[in-house]
Amino acid sequence: MPIGDYCEKPAATVRGNETVRAASQRMKKEGLGSLVVVNDGGPIGIVTDRDLVLGTLCSRLDPGAVRAAEVASRPLVTIEQEAPVREAVQMIRRHAVRRLPVVDEKDQLVGVVAADDLLSLMAGELSGLAVAVRTQSPSGDPQQKGVTTTVAEHYYKDVATIPGEVMARDAADTMKSRAVGSLVVLKDGKPVGIVTDRDLLERVVADGKDAGATPIADVMSQPLQVASPADPLDRVVELMSARGIRRVPVVRDGELVGIVALDDVLVEVAEELRDLAEGMRREVTVAQRGARARELARDVGDRVRDLGEQLEHLGSEAKHSLLRELDGLRERVRGRKGGKG
Repeated sequence: MPIGDYCEKPAATVRGNETVRAASQRMKKEGLGSLVVVNDGGPIGIVTDRDLVLGTLCSRLDPGAVRAAEVASRPLVTIEQEAPVREAVQMIRRHAVRRLPVVDEKDQLVGVVAADDLLSLMAGELSGLAVAVRTQSPSGDPQQKGVTTTVAEHYYKDVATIPGEVMARDAADTMKSRAVGSLVVLKDGKPVGIVTDRDLLERVVADGKDAGATPIADVMSQPLQVASPADPLDRVVELMSARGIRRVPVVRDGELVGIVALDDVLVEVAEELRDLAEGMRREVTVAQRGARARELARDVGDRVRDLGEQLEHLGSEAKHSLLRELDGLRERVRGRKGGKG
């Protein structure tokens, strides 16, 4: 499968001499997460909401005077349109990027492929794998279910926070120093909102506001969507999908105790997939000694292991459907192991 068949066409671009504010306004208006920076010779870089926000606010620069080319990520990593999908995944991993501009044999821009796009492909692959496991499993019970996974198994306690009295620029500085894309906003020690680099892009940079004089309370997203450690993980993921969010603070008795994010959950799931692959291989091989069963076990193991390795460096809005497949597959194996005593 050539990557050119799956990339978004045409790529959203911005001239290198356009201002950061102009680029931000376009991203806000069109709901874009990035723009490929171009000049007369073709693509020269790429800017994301994070680039535009931190590249100006943290440096005390005027977004209306700074050019997009000045804050663009370089050198630009591109992929040829005839390259296979697997090569795109490997490049995303190798270069720690989320978007790859796709070019033709003359290095002319064709489109952009995002981690979201690849996750959608992988979700389809995993759905097929799940069907194979359910129909060919020695348990023979397609309705068998495991134990419900809860938020408590996936949330992280190290939450980056910021007081609700600070200004937008302070939030940008904290994001940069903590290397995070979001901050939970506290008032009297209680979580009241969350601010992301996207919020800063749309409500400060694009709107031409003074980051040093804009209270974070005017920028943060509220009311805050929260979860408790006992909540089922799939419901929290559905909440993320319905609300268009990727992070949900975890609260116990009104106190912030952690945060659950799609990116973090998938990293954990990717590690567990390795155990899942080996567990499926052993179960099918022991229960059915035939050549067909051994072939299925190898196929399941190899495909799940590949997916696990790829997931470690991918993440985006499409994760909720993939996560449900992963969790269901993993819990299915747990349930069978528990049933065997």
